[in-house]
Amino acid sequence: MTQSQADAQTLRLEPREWTVEMEDLQSFAALLEQRTSGTNPHVDEAYAATQIFGGLFVDGNQVVTKLVHWITDQLPPGAVVEAGSTIRARFRNPTRPGDTLTFDGTVEFDEARANATIEGRATSQAGKVVATIVVETPIPADSTAAAPGSSARETHDA
Repeated sequence: MTQSQADAQTLRLEPREWTVEMEDLQSFAALLEQRTSGTNPHVDEAYAATQIFGGLFVDGNQVVTKLVHWITDQLPPGAVVEAGSTIRARFRNPTRPGDTLTFDGTVEFDEARANATIEGRATSQAGKVVATIVVETPIPADSTAAAPGSSARETHDA
C-alpha cells in the first residue's frame, strides 16, 4: 500500500430519491427561456414527440444540478464544488416526467493531496443509469472533511 492509498478515506453517500414532476421541467425551462429562443423539447409535448427521445425529457443539466446539490448537502461546508473543482458528467439514458431517480455514490478524501473525488450516479426506477458524475475538488485547509464511519451532514430535500 502506498502512502497516498493510506491517506485516502472513502465514504458512501446517503442515497436520495427525486421524483420528476412536470413542474420541475417547467421551472427549469423558464430558466432556459431566458437564454434561448424557439420551441423547447422539455415542455412542448408535440415538438418533443418529433425529437430524438420521442417525448418529453429532463434536461441533463437539471439532473447534474440535482446530483451536485445532493453531494454538497451531505459534506462539510466548503469541502466540495468550489473554485478549482472539475465536474465530468455523462448522460446515458433520458429521464422523463414521472420517473423516480435514486442518487448514490461515494466520496474519497485524499488528505495527502488535499483533495476529494466524488463519484455519483442517478438510476431510474427501471434500474437504468441515466447519468454519472465525477467531481474532483480541493479540500479547503479549514474544512473538517467527514471520514468514513462518521455521520454525514444533515440533508434536506432537493
